Amino acid sequence: MPDSPNVCATGLLGGTMLRAAVELGGPKYVNNAVNLFASKRSRSRVIRSDGSIDDSAADFAAAAAMLDAGWHVDAITNAIVLASPRLAERHKDMYAYASRTVSAAAASMRTPRPVPSFRPKR
Repeated sequence: MPDSPNVCATGLLGGTMLRAAVELGGPKYVNNAVNLFASKRSRSRVIRSDGSIDDSAADFAAAAAMLDAGWHVDAITNAIVLASPRLAERHKDMYAYASRTVSAAAASMRTPRPVPSFRPKR
């Protein structure tokens, strides 16, 4: 894993993830997503009661912010894998974790819409 999210990291992506990155716009698009993710993550300020950073909550907050800004789920998933600190230490399957995080962020953003009232017009 690169220490800096500014490193072109498409070489670290495997199979499906690399194809998704290329289809979305290539290495520059992935690097932009990684840089934005790192920025959103650092601004999330998710702190545990012991004073340490809650990495999973910070990843979730950054993913939600990127979804809200219109980023593609594959770009966000790539960004989590490439820019979340110590991800390999925290999660055995980094890609599954990243995918679950983006899915959970997307689900949390879905707001129930009011059911239309079918009152007869007078």
